[in-house]
Amino acid sequence: MLTPLTITAHARLAPEHVEAVVALAGEIRASGIDPRLNEAWIATRDGTREADWLAWEGERLVGVAATERFGTTAEATIGLLPDAPATTAAALYGALCRALPQQGIGRLLLLHDRRATTLRAMAEANQLTFDHAECVMCRPGDLGVPVVLHGSLAIVEAVGDLLPAAAHVLAEGWGGAVAEILARMQQDYERGTIRYFLALLGDEPVATLNIQMLAGHPWLYGLVVREAYRGRGYGRQIVAAALAEVASQEHGDVFLEVEPENTPAVNLYRSLGFAVVRTFDYWAKELHDGTYS
Repeated sequence: MLTPLTITAHARLAPEHVEAVVALAGEIRASGIDPRLNEAWIATRDGTREADWLAWEGERLVGVAATERFGTTAEATIGLLPDAPATTAAALYGALCRALPQQGIGRLLLLHDRRATTLRAMAEANQLTFDHAECVMCRPGDLGVPVVLHGSLAIVEAVGDLLPAAAHVLAEGWGGAVAEILARMQQDYERGTIRYFLALLGDEPVATLNIQMLAGHPWLYGLVVREAYRGRGYGRQIVAAALAEVASQEHGDVFLEVEPENTPAVNLYRSLGFAVVRTFDYWAKELHDGTYS
C-alpha cells in the first residue's frame, strides 16, 4: 500500500526540519545532482511569510521547495530524493502556485540542475516557459591568488555608510528600487552569510560584488561595474580582490554563476582560472490567480 504524500508549508522551519532538509540536500548531492538549496538561508527565515514547502512520505522527507523573493518574482528550487514518489515534483510545484499569489507574487522562476531530468519533465508538462540558463564556474583553491594591479582603485568591504553606495551600484546595473535593494542587503548582513564589497575610484563607487557561503564553499555573486567605468579592468580587479579575501580564509574552491551568453564575463572568469562545472536551467510561470493548470 502506498504511503500518502503530504505537503507542509513553513514560514520558519523548526530545528528538526532544518536538519532533515540538510540531510536531504546531502543525499541529492551524493546522487550527482546539485539541488541548489541554501541551507544557511533556510535556517534563518524571518518568519513573516511562508517560504519553504516540505514533501513527506509518511514521516520521511522526500522533497523540498525553497523560495527567495525579489519584488513580485519568486525564485524557487525544488530538491527531490532519487527515490521520491513520481508525483512529488508536481505536488510541490502546485503548492507554490496556489500559495505565492496570496503573497503578491506574480511570477515564478523555477530553477534546477540541468541533469535533473525529472524537474525538466515536470516544467515542460506544466507548460512553463524556458527563461534562461546559468553556468556554474569553479576555480580550484590551489591556484592561488591572481596578480592584478589595483592602481588607484580602492576595494573595501561595504559596511555601515558604504552599504547604500553598493546598493546604488546594484540598482544602476540591475534596475529596481534602491531602497528595496538596500533593505535586502541589510537583511543579508543580519543573516551573516553574505559580505558585500565596493570598488572606489577616489570617492566614487565604480563596482560591487558579494561573497556568499553556500554548503561550505564561497560563491561570488552580484558583480556590477557601472557603465561609465567599464572596459578599464575594474571588474577583474574587484574579482581578484575577492579571491584574495577568500584565500586568506582558506576556504578552498571558489564558485560563481554567469549566463553562458555573457561572453565578456565568461572570458574574464576563464582568464582568472574558472571553468564551467554545471548548468542550471530557469523556467518561468506567470501566476495570475493561483491556478496553474
